[in-house]
Amino acid sequence: MTAQMWVFVAYFCVVFAIGWYSLRATRGEKDYWIAGGELGWFTGGATMAATHTSAGTFVGTIGIMYTAGWSFGWVLLSIPLSYWFMVAVLAPRFTRQKELTIPAFIEKRYYGKGIRGLAAGIILVATVVYIQAQIVAGGLIANTVFGVPTSVGMVGFTAILLIYTVVGGMVAVVYTDAFQLVVMGLGALFAVPLALRQVDGLDGLLVLAESASPLVFTFDAVPEVLLLTMALSFFLGGIATPEKLIRLYAMKDMRTIRRGVLFAIIMILAINLLVFVLALAAIVLFPTLPTGDLAMPMVASAVLPATLGAVMLAAITAAMMSTVDSLLIVAGSALSVDIYQNLIDPDVSPERRKWVDRLGIVIVGS
Repeated sequence: MTAQMWVFVAYFCVVFAIGWYSLRATRGEKDYWIAGGELGWFTGGATMAATHTSAGTFVGTIGIMYTAGWSFGWVLLSIPLSYWFMVAVLAPRFTRQKELTIPAFIEKRYYGKGIRGLAAGIILVATVVYIQAQIVAGGLIANTVFGVPTSVGMVGFTAILLIYTVVGGMVAVVYTDAFQLVVMGLGALFAVPLALRQVDGLDGLLVLAESASPLVFTFDAVPEVLLLTMALSFFLGGIATPEKLIRLYAMKDMRTIRRGVLFAIIMILAINLLVFVLALAAIVLFPTLPTGDLAMPMVASAVLPATLGAVMLAAITAAMMSTVDSLLIVAGSALSVDIYQNLIDPDVSPERRKWVDRLGIVIVGS
């Protein structure tokens, strides 16, 4: 096997080990869906940061930075603003009474089972579409590392995600997210110094990037209206997506939430800063790419040694998996708790409920 394959085998072994541990730590439905509601600030913040950092960060975001340059970096400042709004405005109201799902909160807030079912349906449709986009990225990575067809890679990644998520629920998701955040951080940290070495250090990078793309440090690379629209979408995405909101229930109190969200903000901005440096390096080293989405694959394959390139690909994989497992939890709970248990069979037995919970995730992931 190649070095890339060994890196991925080791990565998946750790993920499965966490899933097995989580099975023993999951004793009831509250553990399964919100990790018992007792997460500390570190694990709570780590899982929120990992969920936010999807494969799009390492492919789409770096691609936009490659095209838009410095101006997109300012768009990213909407991220801490959105999390501040979440903590200051939403969290105190949202966590007064912990529920298992977002639609359950909506039912209590607006006094209606129908609106709970509608919210669950919207969550199902939206998350399934998002999951598909992330799984395609996983299939492409499998094609690169193992040489299998993209469709086979998609099936393989889906199976891995389903196994540890179904087995351990939110507990498995939280601890795999923490591990995957470490992988993402290490991947970016390893890549940046090697990329800087290719462009005469940070000072050389800034000079060469401006020479290769004169608009890179201006606000003229993309229309201002587009920048404003992207900033608004980042802001709303930060405060309103269910896979992030459910983590407020998973943390034990408001003090923990504040500290956890602050930690998440620091990690998200740090990873995006490293990604921005890699985008600048790609502008210098590969100035004529047909699309910015090729920037990270080119850095991973042409700049990094094989083993570190594999770590970078593992970081992209970790970003994808940490987002998809969170979406599986949200969509699975919407299907099993909010639709089946709430509308179809309210008297389902506790033993049957455990199987329904897991089946909901399998159906969504399939």
